[in-house]
Amino acid sequence: MIAVAARWDLRDGAASRDIYKGYAGKRPRTWLSLTEAGQVAVAAHLRALEEIAAQGAQTLGAHSAGHESA
Repeated sequence: MIAVAARWDLRDGAASRDIYKGYAGKRPRTWLSLTEAGQVAVAAHLRALEEIAAQGAQTLGAHSAGHESA
């Protein structure tokens, strides 16, 4: 099962077996039990997010390198 912070879009093959809603302390939480196809879709989505974050970090590093003062 994975915990999700907000809504999860299950249209693109991320089929869910079970959806549980509850609370962690006072915060509402939703847990999904995914099929194998759903797990593959989530893993691909996370890889794409990691690539975006890495590209952003490289861009920020390149911009901040030009603004350093000695």
